Amino acid sequence: MIDSGRSEQRSLLPVLTLAFILAACSIIYELLAAQTLSMLAANTVIWYSLVVGLFLGAMGVGAFFSEKTGKASSWLVLLRIELALTILGSLTVPLIKSAHTLYSILQLGNDAMTGVIVFYSVVFPVVFILGVLTGIELPLIMRLARQIRDETRAANMALGWDYLGSLVGAMLFPLVILTSVDLITAGFIIAAVNLLVAIWIWLFRLDGSRFLFDRFGLLAIAGCLVIAMLNASAINQYFLQRYYYYHLMDEGLVGLFSPRFDLPEIRRTRSAYQVIDMVEGTSPSFFADFIAVYSDKLTLNPDFPVDQKLFLNGAPQTDTRLEEVYHEWFAHFPIILNGQVPKRVLVLGGGDGFLVRELLKYPGISSIQHIDIDPVLIELARTDDVLKRANGGALDDARVDTVITDGYQFLRHAQKKYDAIYIDLPVPNNYDLAKLYSREFYEFVRRRIADDGFAVFDSSQTSALSVRAEDGSRELLPRNTWPVFGHTLKRAGFGTIVPFYSTLETDHPGLQEVIDEKGFNLSPAEREKLQEIRSPARRELERRRLLAEHHARLKLLSSDYLLQGFVFLAPEVRSLDKRYKDMSGERDGLALHVLDAKRFELSFTDYLVVPEEVDKEKVNSIVRPTLPVTPWWRPMTGY
Repeated sequence: MIDSGRSEQRSLLPVLTLAFILAACSIIYELLAAQTLSMLAANTVIWYSLVVGLFLGAMGVGAFFSEKTGKASSWLVLLRIELALTILGSLTVPLIKSAHTLYSILQLGNDAMTGVIVFYSVVFPVVFILGVLTGIELPLIMRLARQIRDETRAANMALGWDYLGSLVGAMLFPLVILTSVDLITAGFIIAAVNLLVAIWIWLFRLDGSRFLFDRFGLLAIAGCLVIAMLNASAINQYFLQRYYYYHLMDEGLVGLFSPRFDLPEIRRTRSAYQVIDMVEGTSPSFFADFIAVYSDKLTLNPDFPVDQKLFLNGAPQTDTRLEEVYHEWFAHFPIILNGQVPKRVLVLGGGDGFLVRELLKYPGISSIQHIDIDPVLIELARTDDVLKRANGGALDDARVDTVITDGYQFLRHAQKKYDAIYIDLPVPNNYDLAKLYSREFYEFVRRRIADDGFAVFDSSQTSALSVRAEDGSRELLPRNTWPVFGHTLKRAGFGTIVPFYSTLETDHPGLQEVIDEKGFNLSPAEREKLQEIRSPARRELERRRLLAEHHARLKLLSSDYLLQGFVFLAPEVRSLDKRYKDMSGERDGLALHVLDAKRFELSFTDYLVVPEEVDKEKVNSIVRPTLPVTPWWRPMTGY
């Protein structure tokens, strides 16, 4: 009896092994789709929840379909399901990325809503069909187990091994796959596992000579998958270029998806926390050329590496052509406003080293404790040729002590106080990052500020303002985060809250020179309307009037393009001197490229009003997040 039992147990082993392997593959496909979406549309919690929910619902539909396959050979049906999963699984990430490319182009043409519809018209069917195929798969495995041993326990064992496979797949995805390969390659690898299962079924569980169609299908799919795996790096680069360079693609669907061999290669580095992309800009934005009017950086340092952009998880972090506007306001404005140079400085984030570079310009700063969670980014900032030349090797300075740890937990347990705390963290576009902008986090910040000290953080989403009206007034756009920040900071107990913007004057004489040099043409509709004016003199007057309006608008937009929001904080109510002062203590003054007295005074804002009373409904808290404020369904773009 014992030997007979062992023989039956061994006969079940192949089916149980299949249940384990296929469950692991299925959950990895599910997580691949969720992770791809969270990279392209942020809001990780929402997308993982939606994808998992849709996938499980589709599995239920697949289970209903499996009943209709009862008369067919279970092994044959399983083989064809594995072939279908091989095809769709390998294409899951490329299909989602292709849909995102279409969205990017449509939103570039001011048709974002159509782009959203196109995007989700691809995403949801892909996830649903994957779920249906997986839903058919599990009942087949349980049916095969019962065919080997006609008892309920056999089916239960198959179900148990399926759950174990799901557990292993769910652990492998974040701990091994995400940190080792890109998502496209991961899809190809898992698809290869499904294909190997199909080949095993064909060789050992079916009479191959009776199923020639499936044999040809196996060979064709295997050939395509091998080619795809050999070219996985090139395929990944192809989609990276469409994410970052979509605005440079040729018109039409053929032009949009045709390979471009003239574009620079995206340099991608992967860490346990994020993907880090270094992107070379092939054609700077029209407005980026205005920076030369305001900044003397390239005049004084012609070898500075321009048009190099750093992206973290697909979101822009640093643009070397424009970075001095951001970093000079971030580093120097609060010191000037506070009226004294801090001695002990804490920097949270800022792993690229640019903010630290600016702070090191003050001889009076004795120490900078730099906290960042990602050692890979820190190593890049120290060794990458572009980043090291741009940040001046700041992270290797003797005054800088870099500690690799989570900023939230560091502040939570810190005992030391600092004269200045700089918070340079990613934009809170998902719930994971929202905790770094929570009431609890800012309370930790407030407790760590020394007497007469300050804190400052970049609040890029407070830059979401309407175009200036004729009287100069502006309104906050719905995606502006100031209503949340204002009440959150007030609730955290700060007595002084001063929002400010990196603001450049629009009456600079060099702006018109740039506009004239770049050239500006009226729209086809405007030119057509001009032709309706019969009098040449009146036609010329109207042409000049239209050009003047457009030029005035361009000057306003040139300033808005470089507009970045920040918030200065002090624990107690404090009277601040809002006049510009040179805080360097050096005879030649501080070596700044953009920030000066005029621009300092322009940077105070009356668009953002600090609330008198706290509205609890708007406070961002870990237990009740009110960030992000951007629609969860809106995909991101590279620019």
